[in-house]
Amino acid sequence: MMRRIEAQVLMRFKFAPLAWSLAAALGGCLTATGEVFSDGLSRTPQATTIGASGTAMGTKDGHSAAALSDGTVWCWGANRDGQLGDGTTNSSSSPVKVVGLPARAVSLAAGLHHTVALLENGTVWCWGRNTNGQLGNNSKTSSYRPVQVSNIATAMAIAAGDDHTVALLSDGSVWCWGSNKHGELGNGGGGDSNRPARVGSFTNAIRISARFHQTYVILSDNKVDGALWGWGDNAGGQIGVGTKGGNCPAPVQAFQEKLNHVIAVAAGDHHTCAVLSSGEVWGWGANFFGQLGNNDSKTAQVITAPVQTAGIKTATAVSAGDLHTCAILQDGSLWCWGFNSSGQVGGKSGPKSIAPTKVVLSKSAKMVVGGGLHTITLLEDGTVQCWGENGAGQLGNGTKVNSSTPVTAGGSWVETTGR
Repeated sequence: MMRRIEAQVLMRFKFAPLAWSLAAALGGCLTATGEVFSDGLSRTPQATTIGASGTAMGTKDGHSAAALSDGTVWCWGANRDGQLGDGTTNSSSSPVKVVGLPARAVSLAAGLHHTVALLENGTVWCWGRNTNGQLGNNSKTSSYRPVQVSNIATAMAIAAGDDHTVALLSDGSVWCWGSNKHGELGNGGGGDSNRPARVGSFTNAIRISARFHQTYVILSDNKVDGALWGWGDNAGGQIGVGTKGGNCPAPVQAFQEKLNHVIAVAAGDHHTCAVLSSGEVWGWGANFFGQLGNNDSKTAQVITAPVQTAGIKTATAVSAGDLHTCAILQDGSLWCWGFNSSGQVGGKSGPKSIAPTKVVLSKSAKMVVGGGLHTITLLEDGTVQCWGENGAGQLGNGTKVNSSTPVTAGGSWVETTGR
């Protein structure tokens, strides 16, 4: 297990800065100013990772983020709490550059009103709302610019719920901070924490996921590879204990022996979906809008045992929005299902999709992140495309017009003077 973790850490630190060094033809892709490489040539950096926030109930807010191969981070959308990280509270329908990050960003996550970046040196930086201590810097003062999370120096993965943040360290331990109203910090109960606190005694965590008010971790050990554990809000049965209601303030194994060999997990508002080593996707929890994708016309229900997503056999990645879900298949195709009020399923009309729908993309999908009412994907050529709700400019195409089909975020990423 430790060899697997060490390999991932080496991959992140050694190779992430070189990702996308050979830029594709631009054609309207999200780009930044030219970067000079060791061979003396100047190339245009391309996006290497992405993030997207949820949406507060009763609003159309949301924000998105992308890191480029030059290590810079750009954000767009709602910004009333400084979650865009440009030193202002001005919302933007076009990408703005995050200021003050001291090293290259290699991974991103977004909560409801805050944003998180993992840097290549293993530190974690946050910005935006800090009412619950979700920035992790020993305070509850919001910040319009990045601040460093306390006592985290060897992170290899990050995740964010609405008001809490999670980090997986290179030793296999998991740390949480922020809101604990629903037990999302996994410490058995108690109040919020404005600095990282270790969850249990995990030493074999290999993946993490968070959304809304819950957190998940995938473990690897000699007995069961890919065991799934979760904690936090269980109102929709999303933790995987076979019942719904209440909170799970300490880690519990999801369905124990019934659900193993999990390679990826995604948390929605009240539902959860997991990719198994077989390539199948299984989900449980709230299914009122078909967010489990099991093609059941009686979707107005809560399902407390895993059901298989229809027609998905070769999934490699999964991401959940508030009420919808998306998966990338081995062939690079992207499929989405669930709530479709703003077109977030992609290319499909109607308020919901109870079975996976293929999203038409210009290139193969490399990464997907479900936002509250929008979806963002990173294509194999470094292009970032978004669709769905755009009331706060979270699609990043310079407008506030919703789109049910993918639009390219940003065009040319040019640093704005004074940002």
